[in-house]
Amino acid sequence: MLIFEDDVVFDPSFSEKFSVFVRGLPADWDMVFLGALHREDPVPVAENVVRLRQAYSTYAYALRASIFDAFIAVNDGSPNPVDVNNGILQSNYNCYGFAPNLAWVESRYSPVQQRMADHWYLRESIVPLGSQMDSILRRSVVIIAYRGSNGSATHGQNVAFLSRFYAEFLPGIKTCVVEQGGRGSLEPSDLAAGCSYLLVQDEGRFDRTRCFATGLEQVTHDCDFVILSDDDVFIDALSIRANLRICERYDCATGFKSCVKLTEADTESVRRNKFAKGIDLTTYGQTEEGPPFVHYGLFRRDMLRARGPRLDSFLKGLISDRNQDPSYRVFHSPNMALRLYPG
Repeated sequence: MLIFEDDVVFDPSFSEKFSVFVRGLPADWDMVFLGALHREDPVPVAENVVRLRQAYSTYAYALRASIFDAFIAVNDGSPNPVDVNNGILQSNYNCYGFAPNLAWVESRYSPVQQRMADHWYLRESIVPLGSQMDSILRRSVVIIAYRGSNGSATHGQNVAFLSRFYAEFLPGIKTCVVEQGGRGSLEPSDLAAGCSYLLVQDEGRFDRTRCFATGLEQVTHDCDFVILSDDDVFIDALSIRANLRICERYDCATGFKSCVKLTEADTESVRRNKFAKGIDLTTYGQTEEGPPFVHYGLFRRDMLRARGPRLDSFLKGLISDRNQDPSYRVFHSPNMALRLYPG
């Protein structure tokens, strides 16, 4: 039995690849996903075919008679989504999928997120969870440029929240906050445990490029991926994970395509829930924000190393969108970002 939703998009080579799979179908297969969001690394078993260990997304999959009774039993009356229940079955039955995915879902309005959702990581067949993702997080650093505001007791709320968000939802990633100001306005207790802090003593005009360059000077040799972020940009953890993985294929990736500037009340909700839970983002006007790297960007470390003493001017060129070197490969992320209300 084949089950799929009405907004599924199939790979142009679907018919050919699926027919090859059917002809060489493992005799013991019970379930096959045409596309999936993997929570654990799948195990390759043949060309373009993997065995599932823990996969979500039930927009296109097939069941064999051997698993049908168990499928009905585990889902009948269950309060859990079918994704979760299928994960239980994957531990006890032979479940397979494709790499890369043969199907994904088109961009659509999500009633849960109350906005247009683009699950582009399914289209790109990215595995945003599992041991390989964990390894990438351990080899990544996020540098947050922060404009200190001496005398304001609440100004650092956003940067403090972001440092804790990264520590909790992207465990293993290194975090560094670089503050520019006459004197430091942050205390170690304001930031997540293990978060580095640097001060650029300058009360002049805020220079995020200088903050980023200062942070990059302190990056350890084992960091292969770098995120450069303003102190008020929030992107959900799954999208950040997907962007880091796409940097395995590209030199760099923009953080987002569209952005909304949240109200104070909605910012408090995001800081409390660590997600845009319960916020109707359709009430905001989505706007594309200037040069693609001006507020957020992800880079392979070797791309930045290659600039040597020209790194500062290179970063200024990226942020101002001056095309200094068209040879690097850029992935333009379709993510949505949230700009937090000033603390």
